[in-house]
Amino acid sequence: EMENITSRWKSQNINYIELPKTDFDEIRDVWIKKFTKGYKAPHLDRYLWHIFSFNSGLAIEGKKAEIDYKKQYPSDLFIFNERFDYCLKIEKSAIPDIQMDDFMDDIYIVHANYRWTYVIPHEIDSMGPYFKKIVD
Repeated sequence: EMENITSRWKSQNINYIELPKTDFDEIRDVWIKKFTKGYKAPHLDRYLWHIFSFNSGLAIEGKKAEIDYKKQYPSDLFIFNERFDYCLKIEKSAIPDIQMDDFMDDIYIVHANYRWTYVIPHEIDSMGPYFKKIVD
């Protein structure tokens, strides 16, 4: 899956670095703190995106989510998958387009300051994508 995503970035001239596994837990913990805010959802321990699919209105879903994601300013981003097999950092780059026909995994893109997140679940044909912006 990571190769599918990163090969698309190369064609978009987007550079990335693969973060060490020691950073994964912190990024995941901050994501959970910022975007779940005490809401509950089934299987949240295995599928973080369930926080959006089971809490209607917590995030924007579908085409509108994709449009809002693409409107974000270039910034540092973290990108990881559900199983945390990888975590990548993009530095001050254009918002990456990672549209794929067949998602094998759940993909999370989050602003480095956790101002927003964009989630593409593996069930993209019937659910998602989701976009959530934190309003201070």
